[in-house]
Amino acid sequence: DLYRLEMYSDSDHGTDVDTRRSQSGVAAMMGNDLVHWSSTRQTMVALSTAEAELLAIKAAITFTLWFRKIIASIHLIPEQARTSPTTLHVDNQAAIRILSSQEVNNRTKHYDIAYRFAYEHIHEFGNVQLKYVNTQENIADLFTKALNAQRHYLLIDMIGMTKWSAKTKRDAAQRIIACQLPMDIARRMLQRQEYKDRKAWMERQRGATMDREEIKLYRVHRKTSKNVTVLKKRMHRPW
Repeated sequence: DLYRLEMYSDSDHGTDVDTRRSQSGVAAMMGNDLVHWSSTRQTMVALSTAEAELLAIKAAITFTLWFRKIIASIHLIPEQARTSPTTLHVDNQAAIRILSSQEVNNRTKHYDIAYRFAYEHIHEFGNVQLKYVNTQENIADLFTKALNAQRHYLLIDMIGMTKWSAKTKRDAAQRIIACQLPMDIARRMLQRQEYKDRKAWMERQRGATMDREEIKLYRVHRKTSKNVTVLKKRMHRPW
């Protein structure tokens, strides 16, 4: 659905070595477009991953309520998209189980306010519905911590962003200016070039994945050679 709002939330756990606070990541997708993202440090230390995820869920619901008011005021959007619950994708099963129960026990009472806020909007008001998503498909993971290059570019591709080279941008602009194309044709041309660049990038990633063991052996060999060179320099150092 082009106008359907999909929310994603994620959190790390205590990666800040100074404060041991977690980082919350929130992403909002409407159709295939990213309309909002945030990466914020949590205001309290979470004692577990479920608690950190619950605080991230609270941040996602807070934005969802604000954005739903904007959607409700735009009458061009279909009524079903304005009134239906917003799906919030979460990759932590423990947090989903906590929010599916109304009981407050010794493990949850110290963050009772955040829990009650999320529970009301999920079960009583019906503004949000939780849905489990695999960690590999959770785009909010992009905003919680540093990732390796392959994972980073995969999530970038999932939210619809593609890195263009300077040559690609220059060539596309020259073709548009030379042909004096209408705006809709120019947009389709740019999307086609973007698709070619994305396909080439995926082919390079597949090649890198196939040769991962060779790359690992090369790195070990390079590190060993470097250590041998340092030892030789120390042995021949004049005292």
